[in-house]
Amino acid sequence: MQGFPPVRRVGACGLPYAGACPIRLAFEGREQGLIDSYQLHATKARSPRQEGGGGQGPGKTSFSISANARIVIGSALFALVSSAFLYLLPASPIDRNLLRGSFYYFKGHAFQIPVKYLDGELNAARLYEDDKLLGPANSDRQEIVTKGGGRFQVFRDNTSFFGPVLLLSTSDNSNPNTNGRKYHLR
Repeated sequence: MQGFPPVRRVGACGLPYAGACPIRLAFEGREQGLIDSYQLHATKARSPRQEGGGGQGPGKTSFSISANARIVIGSALFALVSSAFLYLLPASPIDRNLLRGSFYYFKGHAFQIPVKYLDGELNAARLYEDDKLLGPANSDRQEIVTKGGGRFQVFRDNTSFFGPVLLLSTSDNSNPNTNGRKYHLR
C-alpha cells in the first residue's frame, strides 16, 4: 500500500504557512463596448529568501472579472444589504379586529363576510366603520336587507362559511368593497 505525500500548507504569497504575507493590490479596467474588462492584480512582496536569486521581478497574479460575474456579485450584495435593512425595520402591529377580504353581496343593502377572529360572544360584538360605531347590533336580517343604515348581525353559519359570519349594511348603504372605509369588529 502506498502512502500519501505529506500535506504542505502554503500562505497567500506562496511561502510555507507562517503568518502574515504582505500583498499589494492593483485594479485596472477599460471599456470595450458591451463587455467591460477589469483586472485585479495581486502582487506579492519578495521574501528575503527570494532576494538573493536572479533578477526576476515580483510575482504577479491576475484575476479577470467578467460583466456577468459583476452582475451576480452586485445582485448578491444588493440582496444582502436590503435583507439587513428589512431585518432592522420594526414590525408593524397587526390589527386582528380589521375585517379583511371581500364583502359578499347578500341582497338589498346587506353584505356578508366570514369572521376569522372574534373575541367574546357573538351577541356582544360591536362593528365600527372608520372608528364610528354602527348599529343597532343583532338586527333582524330582513331589516338589514331593506333598511340598512349600519345595522348588522353576527351569526354562526353552517351552510356556506362554516363559522362566524357578519351580515352588515354600511352607514350610507354603499358598497363596503368600494367606499374606501375600514371596518373593525370588536
